[in-house]
Amino acid sequence: NKRIPETFRIFSKNITTDENDFSHKISIGFKLKNDVSFDTAGSYGAFCFFPTQEITNQKFLIHAPFLLTDNRQNLLPNQEWNKLLIKELVQLTQESFKVFRNEDLSGNNSILAKNFLNFLPYNENAFFDQNTSNPIQFYPFYKGFLELLQTEQILPGRNNTFYNKEKAYWAADPDLADLFSDQQLSQLLAVDNAGFVFTDLGYKNAEYTNRPLANYLKYSVKEIIDP
Repeated sequence: NKRIPETFRIFSKNITTDENDFSHKISIGFKLKNDVSFDTAGSYGAFCFFPTQEITNQKFLIHAPFLLTDNRQNLLPNQEWNKLLIKELVQLTQESFKVFRNEDLSGNNSILAKNFLNFLPYNENAFFDQNTSNPIQFYPFYKGFLELLQTEQILPGRNNTFYNKEKAYWAADPDLADLFSDQQLSQLLAVDNAGFVFTDLGYKNAEYTNRPLANYLKYSVKEIIDP
């Protein structure tokens, strides 16, 4: 069978340690369906030049020169080098989402706004070893995304607009968001430049169908509007 080529949007950066000047390259890759949509149907194991069996719980590929077990299938645990690489990969992921946001703001596309919720690693339980109850090595991605939502102007609203937590309001029902423009919402709340976020997903429906997602997003907005 003929293989269908896959296209990825790649972000990379080099890391130099204090011990020497040798540069190490780390990368993340987002699989594209087309120019305005990511393929988030599956998840990827960590790559270290070749795929490993390490589950990252991310909808994108990550690559770094990890320290591996002898069979090269798993990351060595409790290694400061691996912890550093994961920390840098989290920061690279945060920066990539800011790039996507800026592209949306420029009007070139709506790639982040249309794919935002699909990328969120909202299920905290997935980042804990079920046998030991200890966090897996990629738990910093869970915390890194949460930090991004709570500190950056990254929450998607309508018409390629984005809000930070202090300006973001989530309607309990999508019909409620349809009743008011963002300007009207700002006037009603006496908050300059406020707006509705996650307008296709009401909080009540999210809580009913996907409570971990609802809880994840709930702490990333200023308030849930439920008259």
